[in-house]
Amino acid sequence: MTGRRPILRNDNEQEVNRIIAELDELESSREEPDLSRLAVYAGNPDSFVRLKVAELLGFHPSGQADRLLLTLLHDRDWLVRAEACESLGWSRSPKVLEKLKQAAEFDPSVAVRVYALLSIGDLAERLYGNPVADRRFVKRILLTHKPLRIKLACDAVLVQWGEPDFLRPLIGALSKREANIRAAAANRLLELVSPDRAKTIALGAAEALLFEPPRGIASTLAEVLDACRDALHPSE
Repeated sequence: MTGRRPILRNDNEQEVNRIIAELDELESSREEPDLSRLAVYAGNPDSFVRLKVAELLGFHPSGQADRLLLTLLHDRDWLVRAEACESLGWSRSPKVLEKLKQAAEFDPSVAVRVYALLSIGDLAERLYGNPVADRRFVKRILLTHKPLRIKLACDAVLVQWGEPDFLRPLIGALSKREANIRAAAANRLLELVSPDRAKTIALGAAEALLFEPPRGIASTLAEVLDACRDALHPSE
């Protein structure tokens, strides 16, 4: 996930820019970061610095990284919390899974709840293979939470966990009037492309592309179709 840098509110803009450059360099080099240093940066007044810390920690999962990310999961900026959710998807901790469930259910930001659900999908599968209890949790969220973007995230997780019937609402959302809903559905489908799902997804994306208005999500639908083509014909 990428975030837009906000207008700086702290006085020391030069220092903030130096920190951001340092974090960018660490990200591009993939060097193991000094987590004690990142812990200091995680408390920086500038929200973009904290977001970059959350993003970087996702490349270096560890128990200490989990602890820093769980702190950022309560950040006042929803972009930072969403980035923390995404990075926590690389954890291997049952405790982290429970914290992500809390975020998925109670965070005031719909976007944060979406990212929490998607990370639950990855983490629970990594921990348990067939996450029966977590499947019940996701289905409860699907039934009880009204925002459609949350429902689409639940559908995507359930498809990921081996329930292909939940592809239907994702494909159906490609015809919704709201562009942000169509974009969310297309992004979820792009993440779900696999050899066994590619044909179904491709048919839905191709039909949606016929009716997609100008300045819509045609480019994303084209990406979905390209990914399906590669999944079905990997040697071409």
